[in-house]
Amino acid sequence: MDIVIPLFRLFEPLDAIGPYELLANVPDARVRFVAPEPGRIADVLGSLRVDVPTRFTEVESCDVLLVPGGAGARLMLNNTEFIDWVRRIHGTTRFTASVCTGALVLGAAGLLNGLTVTTHWLAKD
Repeated sequence: MDIVIPLFRLFEPLDAIGPYELLANVPDARVRFVAPEPGRIADVLGSLRVDVPTRFTEVESCDVLLVPGGAGARLMLNNTEFIDWVRRIHGTTRFTASVCTGALVLGAAGLLNGLTVTTHWLAKD
């Protein structure tokens, strides 16, 4: 099972690293982080940096797409290349999911129409 978690500047570590640790222990699962550009991506606190070797556009399909939240999720709403990629990848997944404000990204990609969604109460609107 190919699982992809996009990271972006100011991601929320609990939203990305928590699911990573859980999913990486699934038998026959491969979890990959991708980013707008390869390199070190800093979390919302600036103290955790993750080396991400793969640009998100290098991924053409996956079984699971998991979009984390954080302040950076809102910034990604303006990145049309990323939003278009999320929409395209969703067409290849068995499951597309988000954590917290990662739902804003899925909404911007048009993937939440008619669904009930939960997120952080400050992002509700």
